[in-house]
Amino acid sequence: MALFDIILGAVLLFYGRKVFWLFVGVLGFQSGLTFFHRVVHLPGELGLILAIAIGIVAALLAVFLKKIAIGLAGLLAGASLASALAAKLPAEFSWILTLIGAVLGVVVLMALFDWALIILSALIGAGMVLEASASPVPGATLIFILLVIFGIGIQARILQKES
Repeated sequence: MALFDIILGAVLLFYGRKVFWLFVGVLGFQSGLTFFHRVVHLPGELGLILAIAIGIVAALLAVFLKKIAIGLAGLLAGASLASALAAKLPAEFSWILTLIGAVLGVVVLMALFDWALIILSALIGAGMVLEASASPVPGATLIFILLVIFGIGIQARILQKES
């Protein structure tokens, strides 16, 4: 599974804007998995199946209902990033930070779609690549920052060629 996460993270890191539907699907899956395992505490297999279903529905929304999917992607990306930060807070406060992150994600993604998608997909992709390593990597923060910068640069160059 780690190799799959690294490959998927790298695709999002370098091509997240081009494969918007995949970005939304991955965020739907990750959010569903977090929700079903940490909040609802469903058994592993059932939570995984439901998370996969949410990811597929989110990806389909991205294809057929792009405007709604844009808002959904912002919501899920903002919530995902804020949730990771909120993990260090007491449980009663973490949902507030997650909610604020979700709202900010929607606002940012709707206002600056291409650039927000590039930045958010680079952040999520870099995070997936590093998380998949499973062991603490010395200088992980620096590696994360460099991956994000490199991913943003690659996607910006692709965007520039399309213009």
